[in-house]
Amino acid sequence: MNLVKIFSDSFQDNWYEPALTHYETGLEITYGGLACRMARIHLLLERLEAGPGTHIAIIGSNSIDWITNYMSTITFGAIAVTLPNVYSITEMLEMLQQANTEILFIDPDMIGPETDFSLAPDLKLVISNDSSRVIFSRLLPKSHVAGLLDRLDIIFQASYPSGFLPGMAIGPFLKPDTPVSIFFTSGTIGRPRPVLLSADNIEGNVIYGIKAGIAPLHANLVTSTKMGTVWGTIFNVLVPLASGAHLVVFTNVRDIVKLQEVFKKVKPVKMMLSSILASKIYNHVVEQHKQLHLTRFLNKLPGGELIANRFLRKLMKQALGSNCREVLIGYMMMNNTLIYNIRRSGIPATVVYGLTECGGLVGYTPADEYIPGTSGRTIQNLIKCRLRPYTLPGFPDDMGFLEVKGMTVMKRYYDDDDRSKTNFTGDGWFITGDLATVDSKGNITIIGRLDSLIKLSRGTVAPEKIQVLLSEHPVISQVIVVGQDDRLVALIYPDHDAVAHRQKKLHASVEHIVSNAVAEVNQLLPLVEHIDDVIVSEEPLQQTAKGTIAREFYAN
Repeated sequence: MNLVKIFSDSFQDNWYEPALTHYETGLEITYGGLACRMARIHLLLERLEAGPGTHIAIIGSNSIDWITNYMSTITFGAIAVTLPNVYSITEMLEMLQQANTEILFIDPDMIGPETDFSLAPDLKLVISNDSSRVIFSRLLPKSHVAGLLDRLDIIFQASYPSGFLPGMAIGPFLKPDTPVSIFFTSGTIGRPRPVLLSADNIEGNVIYGIKAGIAPLHANLVTSTKMGTVWGTIFNVLVPLASGAHLVVFTNVRDIVKLQEVFKKVKPVKMMLSSILASKIYNHVVEQHKQLHLTRFLNKLPGGELIANRFLRKLMKQALGSNCREVLIGYMMMNNTLIYNIRRSGIPATVVYGLTECGGLVGYTPADEYIPGTSGRTIQNLIKCRLRPYTLPGFPDDMGFLEVKGMTVMKRYYDDDDRSKTNFTGDGWFITGDLATVDSKGNITIIGRLDSLIKLSRGTVAPEKIQVLLSEHPVISQVIVVGQDDRLVALIYPDHDAVAHRQKKLHASVEHIVSNAVAEVNQLLPLVEHIDDVIVSEEPLQQTAKGTIAREFYAN
């Protein structure tokens, strides 16, 4: 199999079927229509003298234009550089330079009058994602590029006088080791690093996604993750398009109220959620349930709580569209209580474990086989996992450093070959940095990361579990747990709406309400993991691309 052939076959087989629909505008294009758009961008790239190996970045909100430009880049034989639109433009330009980006497609509203393109000296050209505007040009006159964009439809018609028809190639076949895409790591522990993925790295994930039924043929799906991350791109875009699914493109995936409206209207059969988003949706539904007069009435009746819980399950199913056969929840450690509550609601949910360096998935178990507390089963025939023993008092005896090897594992980071070598063992296994256990059936349980362990005189603490428990409390919006002067400190940005609701009843300060919330969570933790001090932040905490808190920003 070949990565481009996978898409050629899917596009040809589903030529007249809907491929993408933009939720906000209702614009719908077929697989054939998407192929035409891609061919149009190929002609533009040819005339811009881009070629195989040219580094082309795509940055912006979830949109049909974003998908078009990414698909056009990888099927053209160029290298797609992607970033989710969560960084400042200054940070983005510095990261694009790190990846030697030459051409950038971007949403125009992300560029301001003070944007300093000198931060990316390799960048030759910046074009709007819809290919209508030249934003910056270093070598060619802007008028020349603008004229080319104006004539692009004419150029396309002259190149394909009968139209772009089924069976026409959507791009050259790529050798397995051909560099295809650069994704940046999330930056939870250290600064984001560019991960260079080859055709076979991505192909392995795409083929597995098809076989696992993550995007059933002609099924309605919703882009519920941000494009530009490895998960949001490969499993929320590439796998659906390779499977012949219908993808509804929704822009503001962090607006949980609007996202639930989309789910109810589209009724997706499968969906991918971050654990943060899953937690927020569940808590939002629970809060709605509590406010209903019917719930209050039922809870006063003998046995009424059982009926109220059934109603809660119904509300949760409705929040996800009432038609969902599986929810894949990933990105970070989850509290077992949350996944238990979601599954108890009748939602077939499973937790997945992945790495940018592996193009997405490392562990996945179908929801009907999922073992609570784990992060999925090692994907057979694609990747192997092993543990290098590492013991710590208070941690599982069978814990170790998780190392992976297989088709989907990157060859290197793009920024530094020498540094890349330190991330691999002498016999070729990638060192993930995660501490985990793996049982005899391949079920992975993530304990934490070595780089984030907090060593106190009373013992060593993995902060991830504590952070998850704290973040699930209604009054806590964001949290990071760090060590300071041999004490465990929680830096918290509160949920001001939830705090205000409690203040009406308690007439207490924000600090008092947050401290009480931490005290409640402490009761669920062993003494070694108890939070000693609480700091309430007046500003939102610094986030990574996947919505976690940037530990490097606070741990030093």
